[in-house]
Amino acid sequence: MNDNEDQSYMVALDAATGEELWRDAREEGSNWATPYVWENELRTEVITVGTDQVRSYDKEGNLLWHFGGMSSIAIPQPFSEYGLLYVSSGYIGDQIRPV
Repeated sequence: MNDNEDQSYMVALDAATGEELWRDAREEGSNWATPYVWENELRTEVITVGTDQVRSYDKEGNLLWHFGGMSSIAIPQPFSEYGLLYVSSGYIGDQIRPV
């Protein structure tokens, strides 16, 4: 994931060859959150947290679900425990700090 002020995107690369497998343009500004690979009962999902949206992708790069309401800069990485996904956002200079 590369979220920046010019051209944000999510990309998957082949670990053995470095070949690009898929790429998805993202309408996001700069963020610091690291994508999270969530292996749940249904499937494996790549979860990304951004200023505008939290998004879930499958391993082929298809958008599975998304929701908004994050703070001006996304910093924390999502995590999971007991089958649940926890997503938070927050920046000390922002009045909105959702969990």
